[in-house]
Amino acid sequence: MDDARIGKIDERDFDEIFSKIGGRRFSTDHSREERKNADFVIGNALVELKLINEEGLEKEERRRKIADIFRARQPGRPVVVLRPDLLDEDGQRRYYSAMMGPIKTHVEKANKQLKQSATDLGGDPVRVLLLVNNGYAALSHEEFKDIAVRRTCNATHNIDAVVVAGMYFYSDTFDHYFFPRMDLFPIRVDRPFSSYDKLLAEWQAFGEGLLTRSCILDEDTHAEKRLPVQELIYNLDDVTFVMPAPPMGEPSGFFRNGRPRKNSSGIDTCPTVARTFPDFDAASWQRFRDHLTGDDFFKDSYSDWIRFRQEQEKALGAPTKPFVPVRVTFDEWSEWCKEENCAADVRSLCEFANTLFDAAVHRLIEEAKDQGESPIVVPRFVLLVTEVIGQDKANDLSSVYLIKNDIAGERSIPLVENERIYFEHGVALASVYAFKHGVHAIMYRKDETNAWI
Repeated sequence: MDDARIGKIDERDFDEIFSKIGGRRFSTDHSREERKNADFVIGNALVELKLINEEGLEKEERRRKIADIFRARQPGRPVVVLRPDLLDEDGQRRYYSAMMGPIKTHVEKANKQLKQSATDLGGDPVRVLLLVNNGYAALSHEEFKDIAVRRTCNATHNIDAVVVAGMYFYSDTFDHYFFPRMDLFPIRVDRPFSSYDKLLAEWQAFGEGLLTRSCILDEDTHAEKRLPVQELIYNLDDVTFVMPAPPMGEPSGFFRNGRPRKNSSGIDTCPTVARTFPDFDAASWQRFRDHLTGDDFFKDSYSDWIRFRQEQEKALGAPTKPFVPVRVTFDEWSEWCKEENCAADVRSLCEFANTLFDAAVHRLIEEAKDQGESPIVVPRFVLLVTEVIGQDKANDLSSVYLIKNDIAGERSIPLVENERIYFEHGVALASVYAFKHGVHAIMYRKDETNAWI
Protein backbone atom coordinates (compact mmCIF):
# COMPACT_ATOMS: atom_id res chain seq x y z
CA MET A 1 0.00 0.00 0.00
CA ASP A 2 1.12 3.53 -0.76
CA ASP A 3 1.49 6.24 1.85
CA ALA A 4 -1.49 8.55 2.20
CA ARG A 5 -0.87 12.20 1.36
CA ILE A 6 -2.50 15.32 2.65
CA GLY A 7 -2.65 18.85 1.29
CA LYS A 8 0.18 21.13 2.41
CA ILE A 9 -1.33 24.29 3.89
CA ASP A 10 -0.54 27.72 2.47
CA GLU A 11 -1.41 31.36 3.15
CA ARG A 12 -4.78 31.06 1.38
CA ASP A 13 -5.91 28.67 4.10
CA PHE A 14 -5.21 31.33 6.70
CA ASP A 15 -7.10 33.92 4.65
CA GLU A 16 -10.13 31.65 5.07
CA ILE A 17 -9.47 30.93 8.75
CA PHE A 18 -9.13 34.59 9.72
CA SER A 19 -12.12 35.58 7.61
CA LYS A 20 -14.31 33.11 9.50
CA ILE A 21 -13.36 34.51 12.90
CA GLY A 22 -13.79 38.16 11.95
CA GLY A 23 -10.27 39.03 10.84
CA ARG A 24 -8.98 40.58 7.63
CA ARG A 25 -5.82 41.06 5.64
CA PHE A 26 -3.75 44.00 6.85
CA SER A 27 -3.21 45.03 3.24
CA THR A 28 -4.39 43.82 -0.14
CA ASP A 29 -1.47 45.55 -1.85
CA HIS A 30 0.72 42.92 -3.50
CA SER A 31 3.75 45.11 -2.89
CA ARG A 32 3.13 45.19 0.85
CA GLU A 33 6.14 42.96 1.65
CA GLU A 34 8.41 45.79 0.52
CA ARG A 35 7.21 47.75 3.56
CA LYS A 36 7.55 44.77 5.93
CA ASN A 37 3.84 44.71 6.73
CA ALA A 38 2.07 42.19 8.96
CA ASP A 39 -0.50 39.77 7.51
CA PHE A 40 -3.74 40.03 9.47
CA VAL A 41 -5.75 42.29 11.72
CA ILE A 42 -8.27 40.79 14.13
CA GLY A 43 -9.85 42.74 16.98
CA ASN A 44 -7.12 44.73 18.66
CA ALA A 45 -4.30 42.53 17.31
CA LEU A 46 -1.87 42.52 14.42
CA VAL A 47 -0.85 39.00 13.36
CA GLU A 48 2.20 38.12 11.32
CA LEU A 49 2.03 34.63 9.80
CA LYS A 50 5.22 32.66 9.21
CA LEU A 51 5.05 29.24 7.57
CA ILE A 52 8.21 27.21 8.23
CA ASN A 53 8.31 25.07 5.09
CA GLU A 54 12.00 24.23 5.25
CA GLU A 55 13.22 20.89 6.55
CA GLY A 56 16.16 22.06 8.60
CA LEU A 57 18.14 18.84 8.19
CA GLU A 58 18.27 19.20 4.43
CA LYS A 59 21.20 21.63 4.70
CA GLU A 60 24.65 20.05 4.58
CA GLU A 61 26.18 22.44 7.11
CA ARG A 62 23.50 21.73 9.70
CA ARG A 63 23.71 17.99 9.08
CA ARG A 64 27.41 18.05 9.87
CA LYS A 65 26.88 20.04 13.05
CA ILE A 66 24.25 17.57 14.25
CA ALA A 67 26.40 14.59 13.21
CA ASP A 68 29.35 15.87 15.25
CA ILE A 69 27.19 16.32 18.34
CA PHE A 70 25.72 12.82 18.27
CA ARG A 71 28.69 10.88 16.91
CA ALA A 72 30.79 11.96 19.90
CA ARG A 73 28.22 10.33 22.19
CA GLN A 74 27.69 7.17 20.11
CA PRO A 75 31.25 6.37 18.97
CA GLY A 76 32.10 3.42 16.77
CA ARG A 77 28.56 2.86 15.52
CA PRO A 78 27.76 2.65 11.79
CA VAL A 79 24.24 3.91 12.58
CA VAL A 80 23.79 6.86 14.93
CA VAL A 81 20.36 7.63 16.39
CA LEU A 82 19.44 11.32 16.50
CA ARG A 83 17.39 11.67 19.66
CA PRO A 84 18.07 14.81 21.71
CA ASP A 85 17.04 13.08 24.94
CA LEU A 86 20.18 10.94 24.58
CA LEU A 87 22.34 14.06 24.94
CA ASP A 88 23.65 15.68 28.08
CA GLU A 89 22.78 19.29 28.90
CA ASP A 90 25.63 20.74 26.84
CA GLY A 91 24.80 18.47 23.90
CA GLN A 92 21.14 19.49 23.96
CA ARG A 93 22.08 23.16 24.06
CA ARG A 94 24.31 22.74 21.02
CA TYR A 95 21.70 20.65 19.22
CA TYR A 96 18.85 23.13 19.61
CA SER A 97 21.17 26.00 18.72
CA ALA A 98 22.00 24.22 15.45
CA MET A 99 18.33 23.46 14.73
CA MET A 100 17.20 27.02 15.42
CA GLY A 101 18.26 28.50 12.06
CA PRO A 102 14.99 28.50 10.04
CA ILE A 103 12.95 29.61 13.05
CA LYS A 104 15.42 32.33 14.01
CA THR A 105 15.24 33.88 10.53
CA HIS A 106 11.45 34.07 10.54
CA VAL A 107 11.24 35.43 14.09
CA GLU A 108 13.63 38.25 13.27
CA LYS A 109 11.69 39.16 10.11
CA ALA A 110 8.40 39.11 12.00
CA ASN A 111 9.82 41.42 14.67
CA LYS A 112 10.53 44.07 12.03
CA GLN A 113 7.23 43.58 10.21
CA LEU A 114 5.12 43.90 13.35
CA LYS A 115 6.97 47.04 14.40
CA GLN A 116 6.37 48.70 11.01
CA SER A 117 2.74 47.62 10.77
CA ALA A 118 1.90 48.81 14.28
CA THR A 119 3.18 52.24 13.30
CA ASP A 120 1.19 52.22 10.05
CA LEU A 121 -2.00 51.03 11.73
CA GLY A 122 -1.84 53.54 14.54
CA GLY A 123 -3.02 53.10 18.08
CA ASP A 124 -1.40 50.44 20.18
CA PRO A 125 -2.28 46.99 18.73
CA VAL A 126 -1.23 43.71 20.31
CA ARG A 127 1.52 42.28 18.12
CA VAL A 128 1.25 38.53 17.53
CA LEU A 129 3.59 36.15 15.73
CA LEU A 130 1.80 33.08 14.31
CA LEU A 131 4.55 30.54 13.59
CA VAL A 132 3.46 27.35 11.79
CA ASN A 133 5.53 24.20 11.44
CA ASN A 134 4.68 23.33 7.86
CA GLY A 135 7.57 21.06 6.99
CA TYR A 136 10.26 21.05 9.69
CA ALA A 137 9.66 17.36 10.47
CA ALA A 138 12.92 16.99 12.39
CA LEU A 139 11.33 18.92 15.26
CA SER A 140 8.36 17.69 17.26
CA HIS A 141 5.69 20.19 18.18
CA GLU A 142 7.13 20.52 21.69
CA GLU A 143 10.65 21.13 20.38
CA PHE A 144 9.43 23.55 17.72
CA LYS A 145 7.48 25.69 20.18
CA ASP A 146 10.26 25.67 22.79
CA ILE A 147 12.76 26.99 20.25
CA ALA A 148 10.27 29.54 18.92
CA VAL A 149 9.39 30.93 22.35
CA ARG A 150 13.00 31.00 23.54
CA ARG A 151 14.13 32.84 20.42
CA THR A 152 11.26 35.34 20.61
CA CYS A 153 11.91 36.10 24.26
CA ASN A 154 15.64 36.53 23.82
CA ALA A 155 15.95 38.38 20.54
CA THR A 156 12.89 40.59 19.92
CA HIS A 157 11.18 43.65 21.41
CA ASN A 158 8.14 44.07 19.18
CA ILE A 159 6.25 40.81 19.71
CA ASP A 160 3.69 40.59 22.52
CA ALA A 161 2.58 36.99 22.00
CA VAL A 162 3.61 33.91 20.04
CA VAL A 163 1.14 31.38 18.67
CA VAL A 164 2.85 28.15 17.59
CA ALA A 165 0.92 25.74 15.38
CA GLY A 166 1.36 22.68 13.20
CA MET A 167 -0.53 19.92 11.41
CA TYR A 168 1.05 16.61 12.44
CA PHE A 169 0.09 13.73 10.18
CA TYR A 170 1.07 10.11 10.88
CA SER A 171 0.20 7.02 8.86
CA ASP A 172 1.20 3.36 8.48
CA THR A 173 -0.69 3.12 5.13
CA PHE A 174 -3.78 1.78 6.93
CA ASP A 175 -4.29 3.84 10.09
CA HIS A 176 -4.08 7.64 9.85
CA TYR A 177 -3.55 10.00 12.77
CA PHE A 178 -3.84 13.76 12.38
CA PHE A 179 -3.23 16.29 15.11
CA PRO A 180 -3.83 20.01 14.51
CA ARG A 181 -1.77 21.55 17.34
CA MET A 182 -1.77 25.17 18.47
CA ASP A 183 -0.42 26.88 21.61
CA LEU A 184 -0.35 30.47 22.83
CA PHE A 185 2.63 31.92 24.71
CA PRO A 186 2.21 35.47 26.05
CA ILE A 187 5.47 37.40 25.95
CA ARG A 188 3.88 40.41 27.65
CA VAL A 189 1.13 39.21 29.95
CA ASP A 190 -0.36 42.72 30.18
CA ARG A 191 -1.13 42.62 26.43
CA PRO A 192 -3.34 39.54 25.89
CA PHE A 193 -4.29 38.16 22.47
CA SER A 194 -8.05 38.11 23.03
CA SER A 195 -8.95 36.36 19.75
CA TYR A 196 -6.82 33.28 20.45
CA ASP A 197 -9.67 30.98 21.54
CA LYS A 198 -11.56 31.66 18.30
CA LEU A 199 -8.39 31.08 16.27
CA LEU A 200 -7.71 27.80 18.05
CA ALA A 201 -11.25 26.50 17.48
CA GLU A 202 -11.15 27.40 13.78
CA TRP A 203 -7.66 25.83 13.40
CA GLN A 204 -8.91 22.54 14.83
CA ALA A 205 -12.02 22.61 12.62
CA PHE A 206 -9.86 23.34 9.58
CA GLY A 207 -7.57 20.42 10.42
CA GLU A 208 -10.45 17.96 10.80
CA GLY A 209 -11.88 19.11 7.48
CA LEU A 210 -8.53 18.80 5.75
CA LEU A 211 -8.09 15.21 6.96
CA THR A 212 -11.59 14.26 5.83
CA ARG A 213 -11.23 15.83 2.41
CA SER A 214 -7.71 14.50 1.76
CA CYS A 215 -7.80 10.98 3.19
CA ILE A 216 -11.47 10.01 3.22
CA LEU A 217 -13.05 11.89 0.30
CA ASP A 218 -9.77 11.84 -1.68
CA GLU A 219 -10.21 15.43 -2.80
CA ASP A 220 -7.38 17.32 -4.44
CA THR A 221 -7.34 20.10 -1.84
CA HIS A 222 -3.94 21.67 -2.51
CA ALA A 223 -1.46 21.88 -5.35
CA GLU A 224 1.32 20.66 -3.05
CA LYS A 225 1.00 17.47 -1.01
CA ARG A 226 2.84 16.23 2.05
CA LEU A 227 3.63 12.73 3.21
CA PRO A 228 3.10 11.56 6.78
CA VAL A 229 5.87 12.35 9.24
CA GLN A 230 8.60 9.80 8.53
CA GLU A 231 12.05 9.11 9.85
CA LEU A 232 14.85 11.31 8.58
CA ILE A 233 18.02 9.64 7.30
CA TYR A 234 21.26 10.95 5.91
CA ASN A 235 24.80 9.61 5.41
CA LEU A 236 28.09 11.29 6.22
CA ASP A 237 31.57 9.76 6.25
CA ASP A 238 30.22 6.18 5.91
CA VAL A 239 27.94 6.64 8.93
CA THR A 240 24.13 6.67 8.71
CA PHE A 241 22.27 9.14 10.91
CA VAL A 242 18.65 8.29 11.70
CA MET A 243 16.03 10.43 13.38
CA PRO A 244 13.28 7.85 14.09
CA ALA A 245 9.69 8.68 13.23
CA PRO A 246 7.57 9.46 16.30
CA PRO A 247 5.55 6.56 17.75
CA MET A 248 2.01 6.41 16.42
CA GLY A 249 0.59 6.02 19.89
CA GLU A 250 -0.67 2.45 19.97
CA PRO A 251 0.01 -0.90 18.30
CA SER A 252 -1.65 -1.47 14.95
CA GLY A 253 -4.93 -3.37 14.99
CA PHE A 254 -4.50 -4.21 11.31
CA PHE A 255 -0.85 -5.26 11.01
CA ARG A 256 -0.80 -8.09 13.54
CA ASN A 257 2.96 -8.64 13.23
CA GLY A 258 3.78 -4.97 13.66
CA ARG A 259 3.67 -2.00 11.34
CA PRO A 260 5.35 -2.64 7.98
CA ARG A 261 9.04 -1.81 7.70
CA LYS A 262 10.99 -1.54 4.48
CA ASN A 263 14.28 -3.29 3.88
CA SER A 264 16.69 -1.30 1.74
CA SER A 265 19.64 -3.56 2.60
CA GLY A 266 19.24 -5.45 -0.66
CA ILE A 267 19.15 -8.70 1.34
CA ASP A 268 15.91 -10.67 0.98
CA THR A 269 17.40 -14.08 1.83
CA CYS A 270 19.95 -14.89 4.47
CA PRO A 271 23.46 -14.25 3.10
CA THR A 272 26.42 -16.54 3.67
CA VAL A 273 27.21 -16.38 7.38
CA ALA A 274 30.20 -18.75 7.65
CA ARG A 275 33.17 -20.28 5.89
CA THR A 276 33.22 -23.96 6.79
CA PHE A 277 36.36 -26.07 6.83
CA PRO A 278 36.65 -29.82 7.48
CA ASP A 279 38.39 -30.55 10.78
CA PHE A 280 39.89 -33.83 12.11
CA ASP A 281 41.57 -35.29 15.11
CA ALA A 282 44.97 -36.87 14.52
CA ALA A 283 43.60 -40.35 13.87
CA SER A 284 40.99 -39.18 11.36
CA TRP A 285 43.56 -36.98 9.64
CA GLN A 286 45.80 -40.02 9.13
CA ARG A 287 42.99 -42.10 7.60
CA PHE A 288 42.00 -39.29 5.23
CA ARG A 289 45.61 -38.70 4.21
CA ASP A 290 46.20 -42.42 3.57
CA HIS A 291 43.06 -42.61 1.44
CA LEU A 292 43.63 -39.38 -0.48
CA THR A 293 47.34 -39.74 -1.05
CA GLY A 294 49.08 -37.05 -2.98
CA ASP A 295 46.56 -34.27 -2.22
CA ASP A 296 48.34 -31.22 -0.85
CA PHE A 297 45.30 -30.35 1.29
CA PHE A 298 46.51 -32.68 4.08
CA LYS A 299 50.12 -31.43 4.13
CA ASP A 300 53.04 -33.62 5.27
CA SER A 301 52.15 -33.94 8.93
CA TYR A 302 49.24 -33.35 11.27
CA SER A 303 51.02 -30.37 12.85
CA ASP A 304 51.59 -28.89 9.39
CA TRP A 305 47.91 -29.34 8.65
CA ILE A 306 46.95 -27.62 11.93
CA ARG A 307 49.11 -24.63 10.94
CA PHE A 308 47.48 -24.65 7.51
CA ARG A 309 44.01 -24.54 9.10
CA GLN A 310 45.07 -21.66 11.34
CA GLU A 311 46.43 -19.74 8.35
CA GLN A 312 43.16 -20.28 6.50
CA GLU A 313 41.22 -18.95 9.48
CA LYS A 314 43.30 -15.76 9.56
CA ALA A 315 42.94 -15.27 5.82
CA LEU A 316 39.27 -16.15 5.40
CA GLY A 317 37.57 -15.42 8.72
CA ALA A 318 35.56 -12.21 9.36
CA PRO A 319 33.25 -11.14 12.22
CA THR A 320 30.11 -11.42 10.10
CA LYS A 321 31.35 -14.51 8.24
CA PRO A 322 33.42 -16.50 10.74
CA PHE A 323 35.70 -19.38 9.80
CA VAL A 324 34.13 -22.53 11.25
CA PRO A 325 36.01 -25.86 11.53
CA VAL A 326 33.59 -28.80 11.26
CA ARG A 327 34.74 -32.06 12.81
CA VAL A 328 34.26 -35.02 10.44
CA THR A 329 35.15 -38.70 10.61
CA PHE A 330 36.34 -40.94 7.82
CA ASP A 331 33.61 -43.55 8.21
CA GLU A 332 30.74 -41.00 8.18
CA TRP A 333 32.16 -39.28 5.13
CA SER A 334 32.64 -42.57 3.27
CA GLU A 335 29.04 -43.60 3.96
CA TRP A 336 27.76 -40.19 2.84
CA CYS A 337 29.72 -40.44 -0.42
CA LYS A 338 28.04 -43.78 -1.16
CA GLU A 339 24.59 -42.37 -0.40
CA GLU A 340 25.19 -39.30 -2.55
CA ASN A 341 26.94 -41.33 -5.26
CA CYS A 342 29.80 -38.84 -5.40
CA ALA A 343 33.54 -39.14 -5.71
CA ALA A 344 35.51 -39.61 -2.52
CA ASP A 345 37.80 -36.60 -2.86
CA VAL A 346 38.62 -33.36 -1.06
CA ARG A 347 35.75 -31.56 -2.77
CA SER A 348 33.20 -34.06 -1.42
CA LEU A 349 34.90 -33.84 1.98
CA CYS A 350 34.26 -30.07 2.06
CA GLU A 351 30.67 -30.60 0.91
CA PHE A 352 30.11 -33.18 3.64
CA ALA A 353 31.46 -30.81 6.29
CA ASN A 354 29.12 -28.10 5.02
CA THR A 355 26.17 -30.52 5.14
CA LEU A 356 26.87 -31.35 8.80
CA PHE A 357 27.24 -27.67 9.61
CA ASP A 358 24.04 -26.69 7.80
CA ALA A 359 21.93 -29.28 9.64
CA ALA A 360 23.33 -28.29 13.04
CA VAL A 361 22.84 -24.57 12.49
CA HIS A 362 19.24 -25.02 11.35
CA ARG A 363 18.51 -26.90 14.57
CA LEU A 364 20.04 -24.10 16.60
CA ILE A 365 17.98 -21.48 14.74
CA GLU A 366 14.76 -23.38 15.37
CA GLU A 367 15.53 -23.66 19.08
CA ALA A 368 16.52 -20.01 19.65
CA LYS A 369 14.55 -18.46 22.52
CA ASP A 370 13.54 -14.98 23.59
CA GLN A 371 15.65 -14.23 26.65
CA GLY A 372 12.81 -12.34 28.29
CA GLU A 373 10.44 -15.28 28.00
CA SER A 374 12.78 -18.13 28.91
CA PRO A 375 13.12 -19.04 32.61
CA ILE A 376 15.91 -21.52 31.84
CA VAL A 377 19.39 -20.61 33.03
CA VAL A 378 22.21 -22.40 31.22
CA PRO A 379 25.93 -22.20 32.00
CA ARG A 380 26.92 -21.24 28.45
CA PHE A 381 24.89 -19.69 25.65
CA VAL A 382 25.14 -17.28 22.76
CA LEU A 383 23.14 -14.07 23.09
CA LEU A 384 21.92 -12.03 20.12
CA VAL A 385 20.94 -8.42 20.83
CA THR A 386 19.26 -6.60 17.95
CA GLU A 387 18.62 -2.87 18.19
CA VAL A 388 15.57 -2.17 16.06
CA ILE A 389 15.95 1.30 14.56
CA GLY A 390 13.12 3.11 12.81
CA GLN A 391 11.28 2.11 9.67
CA ASP A 392 14.08 0.40 7.71
CA LYS A 393 15.62 -2.94 8.63
CA ALA A 394 18.83 -1.87 6.88
CA ASN A 395 19.58 0.41 9.84
CA ASP A 396 19.16 -2.20 12.58
CA LEU A 397 22.26 -3.08 14.58
CA SER A 398 23.05 -6.51 16.00
CA SER A 399 25.61 -7.74 18.52
CA VAL A 400 26.48 -11.34 19.42
CA TYR A 401 27.96 -12.38 22.77
CA LEU A 402 29.22 -15.62 24.27
CA ILE A 403 27.80 -15.77 27.79
CA LYS A 404 29.44 -17.93 30.47
CA ASN A 405 27.94 -18.50 33.92
CA ASP A 406 30.24 -20.09 36.49
CA ILE A 407 31.41 -19.66 40.05
CA ALA A 408 32.92 -16.28 39.14
CA GLY A 409 29.55 -15.01 37.91
CA GLU A 410 28.37 -14.14 34.44
CA ARG A 411 30.92 -13.17 31.82
CA SER A 412 30.04 -11.66 28.47
CA ILE A 413 32.51 -12.10 25.61
CA PRO A 414 31.74 -9.94 22.57
CA LEU A 415 31.91 -11.81 19.27
CA VAL A 416 30.25 -9.21 17.03
CA GLU A 417 29.22 -5.71 18.05
CA ASN A 418 27.09 -3.07 16.33
CA GLU A 419 26.98 -4.63 12.89
CA ARG A 420 24.34 -3.54 10.39
CA ILE A 421 22.43 -6.81 10.60
CA TYR A 422 18.70 -7.12 11.15
CA PHE A 423 17.14 -9.73 13.41
CA GLU A 424 16.60 -12.69 11.05
CA HIS A 425 20.13 -12.39 9.71
CA GLY A 426 21.38 -11.99 13.28
CA VAL A 427 19.79 -15.24 14.46
CA ALA A 428 21.60 -17.14 11.71
CA LEU A 429 24.93 -15.52 12.62
CA ALA A 430 24.41 -16.23 16.32
CA SER A 431 23.76 -19.88 15.46
CA VAL A 432 27.04 -20.04 13.55
CA TYR A 433 28.93 -18.75 16.57
CA ALA A 434 27.10 -21.18 18.83
CA PHE A 435 28.23 -24.06 16.62
CA LYS A 436 31.78 -22.71 16.45
CA HIS A 437 32.05 -22.47 20.25
CA GLY A 438 30.30 -25.76 20.97
CA VAL A 439 27.30 -24.03 22.59
CA HIS A 440 23.85 -25.62 22.40
CA ALA A 441 21.62 -22.69 23.40
CA ILE A 442 20.84 -19.37 21.73
CA MET A 443 19.00 -16.52 23.40
CA TYR A 444 17.94 -13.29 21.72
CA ARG A 445 16.75 -9.89 22.83
CA LYS A 446 15.25 -7.08 20.76
CA ASP A 447 15.93 -3.53 21.90
CA GLU A 448 12.93 -1.58 20.59
CA THR A 449 13.81 1.75 22.20
CA ASN A 450 14.12 3.32 18.74
CA ALA A 451 11.63 1.08 16.93
CA TRP A 452 8.67 2.36 14.95
CA ILE A 453 5.65 1.41 17.04
